[in-house]
Amino acid sequence: MDGYDSETYGETMAEVYDEWYGADGGIALTQIGSPGEVADRVNTLAGPAGTVLELGVGTGRLALPLADRG
Repeated sequence: MDGYDSETYGETMAEVYDEWYGADGGIALTQIGSPGEVADRVNTLAGPAGTVLELGVGTGRLALPLADRG
């Protein structure tokens, strides 16, 4: 891609990703709700001692709510 290099690509693309998929973005995370709602559901499914691995974390819009829930 023209205009991107390895030192700035992540920062630049994170802004685009957040614009497209962020909490106020136009594309829903899933059919079940917001990142917080998804994190609540995953937390319920994993249980109190459960472990969750999110692949392709991106900017953390799901990983951060999951981490907040312990």
